Amino acid sequence: MVPKKNYKPTDTKCLQFAKNKGFTLIEVLIAFAILSSLLVVILQSYSDTSSFLQRTRLKETAQRTTFYELSKIERQGLDSFTNKSGQFPEEHELAGGSWKIIESKETFMEVIPVTKVTYHITWQNGIYSNSYKSSILIK
Repeated sequence: MVPKKNYKPTDTKCLQFAKNKGFTLIEVLIAFAILSSLLVVILQSYSDTSSFLQRTRLKETAQRTTFYELSKIERQGLDSFTNKSGQFPEEHELAGGSWKIIESKETFMEVIPVTKVTYHITWQNGIYSNSYKSSILIK
């Protein structure tokens, strides 16, 4: 059997172990700085993503609304629409925005007379003004 060596508090190995028990202040500050930098990057990325998703959702709503209204015009005819412009109601996603129907006479392939109907939407997204328009041809 190997006898155990008992260390006295005055032994250098025991004192060296006691000194290296934790992190220094510099090591903790550097780790904190690295962690803070990573958190700033992650939060900025999250903020940019949520802003992008908001803009995309509003554009998709404008496209869907335009498609729906132009489909109604195509089915019912342009004469059935007495209002050619207006504001979106408060319960609509584009509340505060406006819409208008623009019609113009054109010739298709230089032969067929048609009416070009354009549905134009404008809305505010924070400080930015956005618009979307789409057109159909009616014979």
